[in-house]
Amino acid sequence: MNFINLMPHRHRRLEQRRRRFVTGLGLCVLVSCALVVVASFTLERLQAAQMARNAVLEQAKTALQKQEAEVRRLQIEIAALEQRQATVAGLQQQRNVPVALFNELARVAPPGLALAVLRQSDLKLTVTGVAASNERVSDLMALLQSESSVFHQPELVEMRTLSPTRPARPGATAQPAVDVDSQTERMVEFTLTTVIRRDGLVSEPQP
Repeated sequence: MNFINLMPHRHRRLEQRRRRFVTGLGLCVLVSCALVVVASFTLERLQAAQMARNAVLEQAKTALQKQEAEVRRLQIEIAALEQRQATVAGLQQQRNVPVALFNELARVAPPGLALAVLRQSDLKLTVTGVAASNERVSDLMALLQSESSVFHQPELVEMRTLSPTRPARPGATAQPAVDVDSQTERMVEFTLTTVIRRDGLVSEPQP
């Protein structure tokens, strides 16, 4: 019987497999290293690009913050100017109030009546004067209610008849004289209040 020794052939095949395994393993290592290098390079480029974008965003943010600060400063200045303008307008209107009140009273006051004292408290005006009769006072109140664009809600506070020898309260004698005749005993001194319409005051015409 003949025997064939196959051991060297097996040994060679094992060596070939071992070499192919080592070669494949080396290639895998090389490919992995190459992939790691490429990935690292790509990540560095992406990181650099992102940092550049972040720098641009930071610059834009800084510029925007400066603009916001400027806008807030301008808003504060505008609010201060508006408040100053409102104050000036209020002072202008207050300066024109007495003129408007006197003009309106002179317009609506009926004949036979003299005004002696005017007292203003906010929107309330107290009028004291002398009239030739009670009807004159009633006419004045009716005109203040219906014909005036500046006054409304007149209320009579006091009215008393003056004796022929008794003068009116101080200040009345300095006003224009009331037409009186033999019926002087009918003259009355009155005090009434009326409310000033805020929207009825006419501003002074602008130049």
